[in-house]
Amino acid sequence: MADPTYIGNTSFRTFSVFENENSESSDTLTVVLRGDLDELGAVNQSWIRGRSGSLLGYPNMFLQTKSVSSGGGQPFAEITLNFEGFLVATFSNPVNIEDSLTIQSGSFLSDKPDDEGNDVTVQASFYAQQTSISWIHRGRNAPTAPQYPAIVPAEINTSTLFNKQPPTFDGSLQVKNVGLLAGFTRSELATGIWAVTETWIVRMEPDEG
Repeated sequence: MADPTYIGNTSFRTFSVFENENSESSDTLTVVLRGDLDELGAVNQSWIRGRSGSLLGYPNMFLQTKSVSSGGGQPFAEITLNFEGFLVATFSNPVNIEDSLTIQSGSFLSDKPDDEGNDVTVQASFYAQQTSISWIHRGRNAPTAPQYPAIVPAEINTSTLFNKQPPTFDGSLQVKNVGLLAGFTRSELATGIWAVTETWIVRMEPDEG
């Protein structure tokens, strides 16, 4: 009985792609390559851990693990490549910026005391600006600090406060805008290459000054 032959282009080519985007940390990517069984050795050897996915159109993704499927009398083989990094293909930092709104709450003092001279504390909710910035770090040591701090607006718009307690309060409050680092994640993609995501929130805080 003659050996089976692989009908089609003998070069390994992309068979399937699965992208998983994560706004809070690095993305993941799985690519399955299929090709002639006779070429498996050379192609498999070329995909070493830490190799960039530029050849597949993903310059900011780096190979972490792989697996090979062959045999069973089939004339073709498959290589499954698992990458980590950022799916966007930009070559400059930051590679991605995502903005969103999140509901926050706080307790604030009124500018004026009540009729008996006591401080008036008002609890309220508001929408805070949240920004996640992703970037690639290249260097001998791991990144230890954020690089893109939040831009804090000078104007304070307390008219956006809602769910006030007491609900009848309509005065002014001692409030300031602050930028807070809400998250900082890093993952080593290859030797000297790190995926970093930092998340900032611009929110209202009591102005105690």
